[in-house]
Amino acid sequence: MGSAGWREVEGWLRERPAGWWKAVGTVLPEVAALEGVPQDPRHHAEGDVAAHTRRAVEALGPGADPDLWWAVLLHDVGKAVTTRREGERVTAHGHDVVGAEIAARMLERLGFSAERRERVGWLVRHHLFHASWGLARGDRASGRQRRLVADPRFPLLLELLRADAAASLGSPKAEGVYELYRELRATVTAPPLARPKEVEMATAMIISVGGTPEPIVRTLVEHRPEFVCFFGSEETIERVGEIKRLAAEAGVEVRNRNVMARDPQDLVACYRDALEAAGRLEEAGVVPEQVVVDYTGGTKTMSAALALATVGKGYRFSYVGGRERTKQGLGVVVSGTEEVRTGVSPWQLFAVEEKRAFASLFNRHLFASAEEVLARAVRHAAEEKDLLEALARLARGYRQWDAFRHAEAKVEVAAGVAGLGTWVRFRPDSGLETALAAAEQSLIFLNRLQEGTRGFKRRHRLQAADLLSNARRRAEVGRHDDAVARVYRALELVGQIAFEDTFGCDTGAADPKRLPEELRAEYAACYAGRDGQTLQLPLFATFRALEVAGRPEGRAFAARREELDKLLYARNHSILAHGFEPVAPDLPERFEGLVREAFGVGEVVVFPTFGF
Repeated sequence: MGSAGWREVEGWLRERPAGWWKAVGTVLPEVAALEGVPQDPRHHAEGDVAAHTRRAVEALGPGADPDLWWAVLLHDVGKAVTTRREGERVTAHGHDVVGAEIAARMLERLGFSAERRERVGWLVRHHLFHASWGLARGDRASGRQRRLVADPRFPLLLELLRADAAASLGSPKAEGVYELYRELRATVTAPPLARPKEVEMATAMIISVGGTPEPIVRTLVEHRPEFVCFFGSEETIERVGEIKRLAAEAGVEVRNRNVMARDPQDLVACYRDALEAAGRLEEAGVVPEQVVVDYTGGTKTMSAALALATVGKGYRFSYVGGRERTKQGLGVVVSGTEEVRTGVSPWQLFAVEEKRAFASLFNRHLFASAEEVLARAVRHAAEEKDLLEALARLARGYRQWDAFRHAEAKVEVAAGVAGLGTWVRFRPDSGLETALAAAEQSLIFLNRLQEGTRGFKRRHRLQAADLLSNARRRAEVGRHDDAVARVYRALELVGQIAFEDTFGCDTGAADPKRLPEELRAEYAACYAGRDGQTLQLPLFATFRALEVAGRPEGRAFAARREELDKLLYARNHSILAHGFEPVAPDLPERFEGLVREAFGVGEVVVFPTFGF
């Protein structure tokens, strides 16, 4: 079918002439890359990702929305990057996020408008929404879920869901899920006059109980929970029966459990009891977005303890005030004038500090600790969940990279870059553009390293740049011995690569017949291997052979031999080599600088930094 533009591809998707799938792969290498990418056979008996994608396209009717054609074609394009084997399982974690980024770049290359790129990317990014939500008929959707369902693009997302399911042999049919969300959308998008005023209802509440039932009844009527954990003192907990009776008369019936504050004046004791109340909800599996904490009643100590015990859990908070109070506005609320004031969790304020802590740790290359800091924030900061997940994946990826697990690092860094890129694209004032650019550049280097080393399995000069950059990061956090060890390995690697290129054999199994004739007898006597046929050459012998052979690496080593001797002496007598002395703080920088200058290793891998 020859070369073609996106309009021709769109025609092939719609009409599917003979040879259409092969033609699409010829024009779109991102789609061709799906050939041979495996899937879990339990859910995809149809075969690899390419077979699944083709079946999904064929599930669409000829009158489908043009953007839906592209979304279906590209919905799993991220699996080419993220697919991994984990024992007997095949996974593709994050392929929705990565796929959206790949789709955006591809459509931009093809000349799509920004509006169409954004629309298709949104569909690809959210095509797994139903799997993460896990809603069943009768469940209440959270505010965030209802906002997604109300999005004007959501009907196309449902059609993508149907095509995806139709192409998945072995997975449950999606018709019931489709109907569930179609009905939910109808309720969310109904005109205001056709439905009652919407109240952000709670599935569960924790309510501190004080001396009067009216405020509690008022908050129950406002939030209409299904389950309540009442938190009261020995005296006030006895009023729960009256509270439930009054609430039932107002049309609200609830199931409840009670937790008693053993000492309502002891903050520590109340805090422990309040944690127990929150634990009751967690045991019931209630998600944080569906919990409201009302701290109106009880002693001031009980209210403070309840807030402290629940502030980090992502709940909303409620307080019953009033328009009128006795004693010239200084006394209790006048019955009948109660007002319920509900707001988001103060956790959002704490999330700012969590991001700052993350940045401090990440910028010091303490990636495991940075990832750990975000673990709690990801669970509770719903509005920034996508950002925090992207940052966590970056931290995980750079942690793997620092441990030289480059294949695993590429998966995580690619997913993190994709997620952060999506966040920045839709929030141009986020202040994360510089960090994103640095992350993108590091990913480009990682891709080059993968290509040069043939899948991280062969030696390549880029590894020297990677090792020296790794050493610099170690030195920046005071790990000077580790840094010097990495510089030494980079120096050794430079010699090994040049040696293999010159003599066609490895320094660990060198063929003496291939060495310069003047060195053969000496090397055979000094460096004979266990097999008696090959040689095992140390660092100095490697570079001497290169010098005799006229290689620039050998000449560079010889020209700086005196300075190198001093540095290597310090390294060899360090605690991580053969001695007992710690490395001097300035040694890594001097050693790295010498290796870079002598052997022309100028490239520095710069990891991103954050400034929250």
